[in-house]
Amino acid sequence: MTHRFAPALLVLLLAACEGGSSPYDPECDGCGPIDDPPDPPAASCADLPAPSSAPAIEPGTMTTSGDFTTLTEGGVVAMQYGSQGGTHIDISAHTFVDPAIALNIGIEVIGDYTGTTETSHAACPSGQWGEVTGRVFDPPWGEAMLRLTLRDGGTDIASTELTILVQE
Repeated sequence: MTHRFAPALLVLLLAACEGGSSPYDPECDGCGPIDDPPDPPAASCADLPAPSSAPAIEPGTMTTSGDFTTLTEGGVVAMQYGSQGGTHIDISAHTFVDPAIALNIGIEVIGDYTGTTETSHAACPSGQWGEVTGRVFDPPWGEAMLRLTLRDGGTDIASTELTILVQE
Protein backbone atom coordinates (compact mmCIF):
# COMPACT_ATOMS: atom_id res chain seq x y z
CA MET A 1 0.00 0.00 0.00
CA THR A 2 1.36 3.40 -0.85
CA HIS A 3 1.39 6.24 1.63
CA ARG A 4 -1.13 8.28 -0.35
CA PHE A 5 -3.86 5.69 0.33
CA ALA A 6 -3.19 5.43 4.08
CA PRO A 7 -5.12 8.63 5.05
CA ALA A 8 -8.12 7.55 2.98
CA LEU A 9 -8.10 4.14 4.61
CA LEU A 10 -7.91 5.72 8.07
CA VAL A 11 -10.89 7.97 7.29
CA LEU A 12 -12.91 4.96 6.10
CA LEU A 13 -12.07 2.95 9.21
CA LEU A 14 -12.96 5.81 11.54
CA ALA A 15 -16.23 6.43 9.69
CA ALA A 16 -17.15 2.76 10.02
CA CYS A 17 -16.58 2.89 13.78
CA GLU A 18 -18.64 6.04 14.26
CA GLY A 19 -22.25 4.88 14.18
CA GLY A 20 -21.49 2.07 11.75
CA SER A 21 -22.43 -1.53 12.31
CA SER A 22 -20.29 -3.45 14.76
CA PRO A 23 -20.29 -7.10 15.82
CA TYR A 24 -20.17 -5.96 19.47
CA ASP A 25 -23.49 -5.77 21.27
CA PRO A 26 -23.51 -2.75 23.66
CA GLU A 27 -26.05 -4.58 25.84
CA CYS A 28 -23.60 -7.49 26.30
CA ASP A 29 -21.70 -7.24 29.58
CA GLY A 30 -17.96 -7.50 28.93
CA CYS A 31 -18.31 -7.35 25.13
CA GLY A 32 -17.15 -3.80 24.67
CA PRO A 33 -13.67 -2.29 24.79
CA ILE A 34 -10.87 -3.88 26.77
CA ASP A 35 -11.78 -1.71 29.80
CA ASP A 36 -15.25 -3.33 29.96
CA PRO A 37 -14.54 -6.66 31.69
CA PRO A 38 -17.47 -9.01 32.30
CA ASP A 39 -19.10 -9.15 35.70
CA PRO A 40 -18.39 -12.28 37.74
CA PRO A 41 -21.05 -14.99 37.43
CA ALA A 42 -24.28 -13.79 38.96
CA ALA A 43 -25.85 -15.70 41.83
CA SER A 44 -29.02 -15.06 43.81
CA CYS A 45 -31.89 -16.86 45.54
CA ALA A 46 -35.52 -17.02 44.41
CA ASP A 47 -38.76 -17.95 46.15
CA LEU A 48 -40.36 -20.35 43.67
CA PRO A 49 -42.45 -23.51 44.14
CA ALA A 50 -40.34 -26.45 45.33
CA PRO A 51 -39.58 -29.17 42.76
CA SER A 52 -41.07 -32.66 43.04
CA SER A 53 -37.66 -33.99 44.11
CA ALA A 54 -34.33 -32.57 45.21
CA PRO A 55 -31.61 -31.94 44.25
CA ALA A 56 -32.91 -30.30 41.07
CA ILE A 57 -31.43 -28.22 38.27
CA GLU A 58 -33.22 -26.25 35.55
CA PRO A 59 -31.31 -24.76 32.56
CA GLY A 60 -32.06 -21.25 31.33
CA THR A 61 -30.82 -17.87 30.24
CA MET A 62 -31.20 -14.39 31.67
CA THR A 63 -33.04 -11.66 29.79
CA THR A 64 -31.51 -8.20 29.47
CA SER A 65 -33.83 -7.12 32.31
CA GLY A 66 -32.39 -9.84 34.56
CA ASP A 67 -35.30 -12.29 34.45
CA PHE A 68 -34.64 -16.04 34.27
CA THR A 69 -36.06 -17.78 31.18
CA THR A 70 -36.20 -21.58 31.16
CA LEU A 71 -34.42 -23.23 28.24
CA THR A 72 -36.40 -26.00 26.56
CA GLU A 73 -35.38 -28.64 24.02
CA GLY A 74 -34.20 -26.87 20.84
CA GLY A 75 -34.06 -23.47 22.57
CA VAL A 76 -31.88 -20.72 21.13
CA VAL A 77 -28.89 -19.31 23.03
CA ALA A 78 -27.41 -16.09 21.64
CA MET A 79 -23.72 -16.02 20.76
CA GLN A 80 -22.03 -12.90 22.10
CA TYR A 81 -18.83 -11.27 20.85
CA GLY A 82 -15.96 -10.14 23.04
CA SER A 83 -13.78 -7.11 22.46
CA GLN A 84 -10.76 -9.22 21.51
CA GLY A 85 -12.58 -11.20 18.82
CA GLY A 86 -13.66 -14.16 20.96
CA THR A 87 -17.17 -15.48 21.47
CA HIS A 88 -19.13 -16.70 24.47
CA ILE A 89 -22.59 -17.63 25.66
CA ASP A 90 -24.12 -17.15 29.08
CA ILE A 91 -26.00 -20.11 30.55
CA SER A 92 -28.10 -19.76 33.69
CA ALA A 93 -29.45 -22.40 36.02
CA HIS A 94 -31.97 -22.70 38.79
CA THR A 95 -30.69 -25.05 41.49
CA PHE A 96 -32.58 -26.58 44.40
CA VAL A 97 -30.32 -28.29 46.94
CA ASP A 98 -29.77 -28.84 50.64
CA PRO A 99 -28.29 -25.60 52.10
CA ALA A 100 -25.32 -27.52 53.56
CA ILE A 101 -23.97 -28.45 50.10
CA ALA A 102 -20.73 -26.97 48.72
CA LEU A 103 -22.37 -26.30 45.36
CA ASN A 104 -20.53 -26.33 42.03
CA ILE A 105 -22.25 -26.28 38.65
CA GLY A 106 -20.53 -27.73 35.60
CA ILE A 107 -21.70 -26.35 32.25
CA GLU A 108 -20.81 -28.19 29.04
CA VAL A 109 -21.80 -27.24 25.49
CA ILE A 110 -21.04 -30.20 23.23
CA GLY A 111 -21.01 -29.86 19.44
CA ASP A 112 -18.13 -30.27 16.97
CA TYR A 113 -16.01 -29.71 20.09
CA THR A 114 -16.82 -29.04 23.75
CA GLY A 115 -16.92 -25.68 25.55
CA THR A 116 -17.00 -25.91 29.34
CA THR A 117 -17.02 -23.81 32.48
CA GLU A 118 -17.60 -24.45 36.15
CA THR A 119 -19.01 -21.98 38.59
CA SER A 120 -19.93 -22.14 42.26
CA HIS A 121 -22.22 -20.31 44.61
CA ALA A 122 -23.46 -20.73 48.12
CA ALA A 123 -26.59 -22.85 48.36
CA CYS A 124 -29.70 -20.86 49.18
CA PRO A 125 -31.67 -21.20 52.42
CA SER A 126 -33.93 -24.21 52.70
CA GLY A 127 -36.93 -23.98 50.39
CA GLN A 128 -35.38 -21.48 47.95
CA TRP A 129 -34.03 -21.95 44.44
CA GLY A 130 -30.54 -20.72 43.61
CA GLU A 131 -30.07 -18.75 40.42
CA VAL A 132 -26.60 -18.67 38.86
CA THR A 133 -25.10 -17.71 35.50
CA GLY A 134 -21.87 -19.04 33.99
CA ARG A 135 -20.04 -17.97 30.86
CA VAL A 136 -18.83 -20.53 28.29
CA PHE A 137 -16.07 -19.09 26.11
CA ASP A 138 -15.71 -20.09 22.44
CA PRO A 139 -18.65 -22.52 22.41
CA PRO A 140 -19.56 -24.52 19.31
CA TRP A 141 -22.01 -22.90 16.86
CA GLY A 142 -25.28 -24.42 15.72
CA GLU A 143 -26.94 -27.41 17.31
CA ALA A 144 -25.25 -28.55 20.50
CA MET A 145 -25.94 -30.60 23.61
CA LEU A 146 -26.12 -28.54 26.83
CA ARG A 147 -25.29 -30.52 29.95
CA LEU A 148 -25.57 -29.02 33.45
CA THR A 149 -24.20 -30.98 36.39
CA LEU A 150 -24.68 -30.16 40.09
CA ARG A 151 -21.75 -31.18 42.24
CA ASP A 152 -21.33 -31.35 45.99
CA GLY A 153 -17.59 -30.78 46.15
CA GLY A 154 -16.36 -33.29 43.54
CA THR A 155 -19.40 -35.60 43.61
CA ASP A 156 -22.08 -35.33 40.92
CA ILE A 157 -25.51 -35.16 42.58
CA ALA A 158 -27.83 -34.18 39.69
CA SER A 159 -27.63 -33.37 36.00
CA THR A 160 -29.77 -32.50 33.03
CA GLU A 161 -29.12 -32.20 29.33
CA LEU A 162 -30.96 -30.92 26.29
CA THR A 163 -30.30 -29.88 22.71
CA ILE A 164 -29.86 -26.14 22.14
CA LEU A 165 -29.17 -23.97 19.11
CA VAL A 166 -26.25 -21.55 19.50
CA GLN A 167 -26.60 -18.68 17.03
CA GLU A 168 -26.38 -14.92 16.60
